[in-house]
Amino acid sequence: MRAAFVLTLCLCLNFFLRSQNSYHEVREISSAERWVRLNDIGSVKAGQHLLLYQATGATLATTGGSIGSVEVNQGAGLFGLLKVTRVSGDTVFSDYPISPGFQPALTQAIISAGRDTLETNATHTANNYDGRLGGVLFLSANERLIIRDSLIASGAGFRGGQGQEADSDCNRLNSFSGELYSGTDWRSSRRGEGIAGVLLSFPNGRAPAANGGGGGNDHNAGGGGGANVSRGGTGGINVVEGLLNFSCRGNFPGRGGLGLNADKDRIYLGGGGGAGHANNTITAGGGNGGGLIVLWAPVIEFRPGGAIVSDGQPGASVDGDGAGGGGGGGSLLMLADSIFGAATMSLTGGRGGDVTNMSDRCFGPGGGGSGGRVLLAVRSGGNQLDAEFHLDAGGPGLRLNSDVCAPTDAPAGTGDPGSLQPIIIPVPFPGIQLSADTLCSDQRLTVLNTSAGVNTVTWEILGADSTLIIEPLGPNLRVSFTDRAEGTYRVVQTLFVGETEFPGDTAVFTVVAAPGLERAEVLRNGATISVNLEEATGYSSVTYDFGDGFALDTTATFGSHTYAAGGGYPVRVSLINEVCGSLTVLDTTIIIPEFAEAITDIKESYGCTPYTLTVADLSLGTYRGVLWSFPGGNPDTSSLATPTVTYADSGNYVITLRLLGAVGPDSLATITVRVDPTPTADFSFAVDTATVSFTNLSEGATVYLWNFGNRTVSQEENPTVTYDSTGTYTVFMTATYRGCSSRVERTVTVSLLSDVTELSQSGVRVFPNPTTGVVNLVGPGVPLAVRDMSGRQMAVPMTNDQVDLSTLPPGIYLVSLRVAQQHYTIRVAVSR
Repeated sequence: MRAAFVLTLCLCLNFFLRSQNSYHEVREISSAERWVRLNDIGSVKAGQHLLLYQATGATLATTGGSIGSVEVNQGAGLFGLLKVTRVSGDTVFSDYPISPGFQPALTQAIISAGRDTLETNATHTANNYDGRLGGVLFLSANERLIIRDSLIASGAGFRGGQGQEADSDCNRLNSFSGELYSGTDWRSSRRGEGIAGVLLSFPNGRAPAANGGGGGNDHNAGGGGGANVSRGGTGGINVVEGLLNFSCRGNFPGRGGLGLNADKDRIYLGGGGGAGHANNTITAGGGNGGGLIVLWAPVIEFRPGGAIVSDGQPGASVDGDGAGGGGGGGSLLMLADSIFGAATMSLTGGRGGDVTNMSDRCFGPGGGGSGGRVLLAVRSGGNQLDAEFHLDAGGPGLRLNSDVCAPTDAPAGTGDPGSLQPIIIPVPFPGIQLSADTLCSDQRLTVLNTSAGVNTVTWEILGADSTLIIEPLGPNLRVSFTDRAEGTYRVVQTLFVGETEFPGDTAVFTVVAAPGLERAEVLRNGATISVNLEEATGYSSVTYDFGDGFALDTTATFGSHTYAAGGGYPVRVSLINEVCGSLTVLDTTIIIPEFAEAITDIKESYGCTPYTLTVADLSLGTYRGVLWSFPGGNPDTSSLATPTVTYADSGNYVITLRLLGAVGPDSLATITVRVDPTPTADFSFAVDTATVSFTNLSEGATVYLWNFGNRTVSQEENPTVTYDSTGTYTVFMTATYRGCSSRVERTVTVSLLSDVTELSQSGVRVFPNPTTGVVNLVGPGVPLAVRDMSGRQMAVPMTNDQVDLSTLPPGIYLVSLRVAQQHYTIRVAVSR
């Protein structure tokens, strides 16, 4: 289980680190109509970037003195950078021009995502070239390409000659110097692949295959190194010392790959190294050349960790046979408007393979591959790259373990170092900078050309009419506007490199009208003002500043505000236009009159039915009149300043004063009124000599007050009073309920109080008087009652002949007697 997990992890990691490009075979190309038809469209879509690349296609000389050299380059090394505008079926369309030199059957399309910003987050590795696809790592972005990891195409280029085990039939007298051999001929080994591929009829031979190194001839000569635009190193010979040495000779090693034409419009995969001649192993192959890395973006930035590696592979080292030649270094194409950062860039040739000899042998090592090539297309002044370039050729292989020759005797060739070649930007970078993307009609617009790699720029402003005044300023434009200009316009840039047209950038700008107003209307209602803007134009918002610290930002053309106090307030209203500025359409002072305050002379009142009340308006501030409301009263309303109202019925009432036309919120005042019912006072009485009993006949009263006319009073409901002298008395009774009273009076006549002389004549004697306690009664009289001077009856012991007053406090008491059929009352003084 653990082994399976590790295998799965490794496979996933390897896939992740592979190039995230997709590779497609091309079936047909239309340069005139700018489209490419693919065998497998895959997931290609609009907005992506496409690199057309033709690796091979050259023809080679097979006769004469320059066998293996390029006769006709044809489309080999051509490249084209396109941006996909649309996809229809298996056809990809672009606005970018396509060179007519491509041969579809030999051309591949490499797709990059085409993001605005692309930042590497892992190592990217190119797929190996398989004779039709691969060999290329292509990264691009619309705006910024950030390299913070290694981009690797080492060994991804042209393939080295495959090792073969020859059934050699050599002898001392053989000498095999031929340039070309068939694939089954034991006298030579495989040639490395180059821009012409390898001829099927002559895959073996010491002759180069353009930039592919030649194979070593019999016997055991080394293979030649692959090349790029500089040549590869020749393989080493098989050194045989002495005329009497009967060993097979190997004096014709593989030739080094030829340096290709350093045309700025072509870029190449590193050539494969030629195989060494071997009759004991199949592993004496040449090393693969380095692949092609293409970086395309307006800005390319290298950050710490970013590196370029496209080295040729070393040739195979062998024991007792000829060794393989090293692969040629790969190619790097960087196209940018500006490029900066620090990075290491290695495009070295592969080293020739070593030979470990038997002690009496001295077989041929492999030749070294040439260094690679860097094409740098960047705007003048835009190159801020701090790069450490390694373009060295691969070193020659060594002869090891031999007693008859030194490691460097008759050495194999080193090859030549590579080159750094600045070129004119082949695909221009469009660019437009507007002085403003939104502006007012009284401003000017400057359109700056910021493209790079162009000879000529043309302009078109879509939607332009007579309201736009367009003036060329060199490669730039200046645009002015009339007062009627308003709308959104698109600037279209077209770029020319020579006579070839490229799509440029586009930019949009908007012209807006200045703010304006037909009329501003201001209305005041009390403490509230309203502002109405008629036919306001050219604004994005409206600011209402009402001068009391309150402001309103809105898009509405109507604003209102209620003030909290009277006074003068500066009111300012502005139409806001973010482009053209603001326009003040109202700037005035609003006078808010003094605020009204509703005030009455009283807040509450109490009365008895029928209750008549006069109220008064004492309000302050600004108002035009009053309206009194008297629910339940008579009248029910009044507009007088001091009206009078009468409430006939008891109850709770609210009087409301409303100020008419009042300024401010305080326009109401209230008075609470309670009206209680007035009770009806009445009573009757009964006279018994000097004693009068009163009966209360009042209605609706809870409190009573009696005045008996003898300077005595009572609050009893039904009192009894004994008068101390004969006479006629006016009795008043007041009946009260919650402060409401009525009074009634009656005249009461009482008999005189009896005296001792009169009782004596009747044969009755009362003594002692004054007394300290007991009063004796002698004669025909019978005591009836004892009362105090207020008429209240006192509870005292009494018999027919005695009254005990000892329990009473000192004072004057009235003792009632019955003598025969007459009633008498006498005063008795109690003292101590």
